[in-house]
Amino acid sequence: MTKAALIPNAAARRIRASLTAALFWMALGQAALASPIVVGLIGDQTGSSNIDQSYTVLQQGVDALNAAGTPPAVVLHLGDLVESTQTPSQITTRFNQATGILGGLKAPWYMTPGDHDVNPPVFVQDSTDRSREQLFQQLYTPLNPLVAQNLYYSFNVQNWHFVALDSLEHLDTDPRWGNVFYAQISDQQFAWLQQDLQANAGGKDGIVVFLHQPLWYNWTGWKRVHALLAQYPVKAVIAGHTHYNQADSKLDGIQYWVVGSAGGDTKEGSPNAGDLHHVTTLSLSANDIAFNMIPLAPFVQNTWTDRSVMDQVQAISVILGNSYNFDASAQVFLQNGQLTGTCGASTPATVSLPDIGNAIAEPVNVSIVLNSPTTMLSAGTFGANFCQTDIDQYSCQLAPSAGVAVSNNSVVEMSQYPPPPPLWSGTVVPKNGASPAVGDPLTLELTMAFNEENQTYAISTLANTTVKKCQ
Repeated sequence: MTKAALIPNAAARRIRASLTAALFWMALGQAALASPIVVGLIGDQTGSSNIDQSYTVLQQGVDALNAAGTPPAVVLHLGDLVESTQTPSQITTRFNQATGILGGLKAPWYMTPGDHDVNPPVFVQDSTDRSREQLFQQLYTPLNPLVAQNLYYSFNVQNWHFVALDSLEHLDTDPRWGNVFYAQISDQQFAWLQQDLQANAGGKDGIVVFLHQPLWYNWTGWKRVHALLAQYPVKAVIAGHTHYNQADSKLDGIQYWVVGSAGGDTKEGSPNAGDLHHVTTLSLSANDIAFNMIPLAPFVQNTWTDRSVMDQVQAISVILGNSYNFDASAQVFLQNGQLTGTCGASTPATVSLPDIGNAIAEPVNVSIVLNSPTTMLSAGTFGANFCQTDIDQYSCQLAPSAGVAVSNNSVVEMSQYPPPPPLWSGTVVPKNGASPAVGDPLTLELTMAFNEENQTYAISTLANTTVKKCQ
């Protein structure tokens, strides 16, 4: 056989060898892609009226993740671990307390900074006071050297790549409040993200991005980030911050998600409207992604609420915030041992709910209950043009957008031309056999509820005043 005749056979052997190697690596890649991973997720502890109670819930969450049927390979904390309005000494003590609890996890854990971790103690939008941010970085670096230079970083677990973004480069800003256009990552962080994805995406089963604030609410700032992420095998972008459980959109194969609180204060109302504490396990595989809610006692709900509903819940919550006007509008005075609405005259004592209406474009059921040791309601009236269906003196079905001119999930403004009357006004009288005294508390519980997707979502607020002294 001539040398020339050997060349095709040698070439054929090389081709066969190359094909064998390619098939081997393809099979290895498919095997890797078929290997799922379970990730634990923990939401906010701070933004809390009782941090000790918050850390008790955090301990519950750690115990729940450790007891999960399939143990997490890694746990991601979505931020808000300490309260930055406290003193540096207090923050250090609380950080050590909280990270001591997280140290009980059976898996490694990583976190991204929250607004309560890094915002300065005095609110100034886009503040230049980075003292709390620097303290947080100083405290966290010994536990995670990846944050020594910046609070955005990345790491690998098994064959998955994880990216922690810093959503608080502009301090005291939010994608829902104030000037939302501040709520975006910097050019420097974006350039780092480009380089990180380019360097680490190859051969990975997938990528998970996590940050504290859901910056995609400001799409103007997030658009370029999403366009970049969509070029890579990013499976999920996960945030916390809102203190409510929310299934968000899936766009270009990327699932956006918001986990609720694990100790931080929640909305008052029904669990499906955000009134629950939970942790989460995220199950990832080549073609599947599942967020599994683990409610923390006493809560039992384990289903997620869609963003289309939660945006409406948020708008109602915003308008209920106007109940702070309740005390100023209350006309409940004690004069010569008798309740009166006007000192120096004999008029009925009254309470009212000004600056509150229906913040959504659907009918909303409203109900009112007064809790007081010595007083009660004897009559109530809803303002004109609020109710499309009257139920009784203390409840009705509000017409869509009743009394409201502007509404979204961050700002709700009442009509001004003309301004509406109070949503409701009621007469206060002594309970049978009771003798009201100056300082006796009156708490009005106001609940709004609406129906969506065959469920009822309820949000409540408590408005407080007292029996006042005639001067």
